[in-house]
Amino acid sequence: MIDQFNLTSIAGKKLFIVFQAELMNTNAQNKLLKTIEEAIDTTVLFICQNLERILPTVRSRCITYYHNTTENQ
Repeated sequence: MIDQFNLTSIAGKKLFIVFQAELMNTNAQNKLLKTIEEAIDTTVLFICQNLERILPTVRSRCITYYHNTTENQ
């Protein structure tokens, strides 16, 4: 995914979606953090169930939205 950050987009903007982001280890989160800080016109959406497993340095660069679900939805 990090290699894709460096590719030029056709529309000028890029969107990356990371499902189960809390499963990334510390090294992966730190590497992604460095990439996010350097990215221009790129949005990264982290979807996770346990926000506490995302490093504080990553969370500090995010806008957090909470979505509660039930098993029937």
